[in-house]
Amino acid sequence: MSKPQQHSDQQYRGRSPQQLKANKKRQRQLDWEDTRRPGWVAWLSGICLIAMGCGVIAMGASDLTSKAPNINGDQLGPFDGTPAQYREHARAQLDHMTGEEPRWALVSPAPEHAWNSSEVIELLKGIDARVSTLYFGATAYATLPEPAVGHTRADVINRAVGRMARSAHTQPDKLRIDGVLVHATPEQLRELAKRAYAVEPADPGAVYGRIGIRPMGAR
Repeated sequence: MSKPQQHSDQQYRGRSPQQLKANKKRQRQLDWEDTRRPGWVAWLSGICLIAMGCGVIAMGASDLTSKAPNINGDQLGPFDGTPAQYREHARAQLDHMTGEEPRWALVSPAPEHAWNSSEVIELLKGIDARVSTLYFGATAYATLPEPAVGHTRADVINRAVGRMARSAHTQPDKLRIDGVLVHATPEQLRELAKRAYAVEPADPGAVYGRIGIRPMGAR
């Protein structure tokens, strides 16, 4: 190696290292850019928080309304005891009815002979009462509308039983009805009691949809 080059290398190695001064202003700018979010991100975050809050409120409200408590503990059906004991209980309730205002009542067949649709139609013949619900076993039921102009109660019942049969993949005449919920006067209920195994009336103040129902077939 030539002497001039050796001298230059020695000078370079002999130099003390130099450090660049930190640019604090630039560093703050970089830090800000790292943490800065676009405006739409902030808006989206706010909307999500509001939606979550509404969801929590809705869940709390649904817990109160989806499981409506029975008013005054109203229950209809053989919740306790044997069918014969339930029948006696229903008769006692009929005997203690007061007033003439209509009330909800569960009309039940004999435990060993649930009704078909034709028998229910025959049961209700001549009874000008609101027929609300048909019960099939422990959990299945069909809510009945009032007959439209030009149609009869029998038409409504047959259509409802037909829909239930299709959903159960069976024939309508194979379905058995374990109870009928009606809204009728005491006189009408006493007439039904002559035709059915049991007719249990609820209190006149009982509200539809808030009555515990246990059909005969749910035993």
